[in-house]
Amino acid sequence: MIASSLKRCLRSAAASNAIAPSMAAVFRASFFRGKWQTIPTHFRYFSTSDSLQPWLHLPMEACVRDPRFDQTFKILLGEEGAERRAISFLNAVLRLKADGDRIKHIQFLDRSLYSLDNRAIHFDVKIRGLCSTHAGHTFLVEMQKFRVPSHINRWIFYAARELTAIGERLQNASTSQDKDVNQKNFYNGLEPVKVIVIADFDSHQLQMELKNSTDFVVDWDICERKSHDVASPLLSWTFLVLPRFSAALSASGNSLDFTGKTLEAWLYLMTRKDCETVQVTKELVANDEAVAHGFYRVSHLTSHETKIFHKDRMQFDSQSQIRQEDYSEGKKEGLIEGKQEGLIEGKQKGLIEGKQEGLIEGKQEGLIEGKQEGLIEGKQEGLIEGKQKGLIEGKQEGLIEGKQEGLIEGKQEGLIEGEKKKSMDIAHKLHHLLGLSAEQISDITGCSSLEIKKSDHN
Repeated sequence: MIASSLKRCLRSAAASNAIAPSMAAVFRASFFRGKWQTIPTHFRYFSTSDSLQPWLHLPMEACVRDPRFDQTFKILLGEEGAERRAISFLNAVLRLKADGDRIKHIQFLDRSLYSLDNRAIHFDVKIRGLCSTHAGHTFLVEMQKFRVPSHINRWIFYAARELTAIGERLQNASTSQDKDVNQKNFYNGLEPVKVIVIADFDSHQLQMELKNSTDFVVDWDICERKSHDVASPLLSWTFLVLPRFSAALSASGNSLDFTGKTLEAWLYLMTRKDCETVQVTKELVANDEAVAHGFYRVSHLTSHETKIFHKDRMQFDSQSQIRQEDYSEGKKEGLIEGKQEGLIEGKQKGLIEGKQEGLIEGKQEGLIEGKQEGLIEGKQEGLIEGKQKGLIEGKQEGLIEGKQEGLIEGKQEGLIEGEKKKSMDIAHKLHHLLGLSAEQISDITGCSSLEIKKSDHN
């Protein structure tokens, strides 16, 4: 069986031109007023009683087909016979571990929310699950391959529309007699709806929309803003971002032991490339038989299923090419318009910023140049004023000092002349009274004999 599956994978890979990214899918199991709804299914029932029981043959080698397309995704989690796989997946996504909380029964409603053209991008199945705490819950599980406009609003709308449909069924089921009675309990009969989105893409825009840029599991509820307490369980959303899971797996060293991590085991299966050969072990499938059967099932497509799978891939490749061409043209137009608008805005901003920067730089340069020129002019004016003040102050100080020195010198000269006059008076007296000669008097008084003679003569 394993050898034949490998050959089939190789033939399928050769038949397809390219490996396309994953798509979108939604599940619903429906249970209403104590009775299962009988919904026709269009998928082949693949019984777990087939000749090969995967769980009994682990480890095994599986050549898996890409589960992120409409056909393979619904085979994995939405076909008749996939109930155990869907139950395992839902319990893993909801992190339900207590036995009383875990979903135990589901039923599929094989109806797509999307047209055949849109199913190249996203697909859907609806599941209603039953357990003691999740009785009657409706689960919409969608896989989406790339971002589409307003997809956040679309996911919210789908949940609200499904809740509205539940209310309409409650109203239509009421008879005319008990309609008034049931109307009073109408809102109590509404059953919770949970949307599970598996995103095979990640981008900055998605991170902004989800308000989370790191976790590969993101939960939304209707909460009270301050306390973050859940205000109502009627509508909730869980987002599984596959690229973030792959990044987390790589960061962990690509450890393939998912023991106790059933959700990670399912996400590992959903991120496999087409015809990738996987060594399936009990650790890889988190010791969950349903995950093991998931690996086995997507590696054993019938020829009819393989044909539809290839058609899905071709349709998606076509959509991707159109999307890429639109993106390229839009980018070119955006560059042209952006450049023109940028030039206008840039010029305006440049004028404002340039003026501001010019004022700042001009002020700085003006301060430097002004200081230099001020130093030169100040020095020149200082020299002139200093010279003038120096002349005035010097003249004043000279007058004071000259007067003081003149007084000292005049006093000294006056004393000398006074002594000289006194000596001459003594000389005259000696000459007239004693009749001494000029030479004799000079020896006594120290006066010059010539000055004595000249004085006598006068």
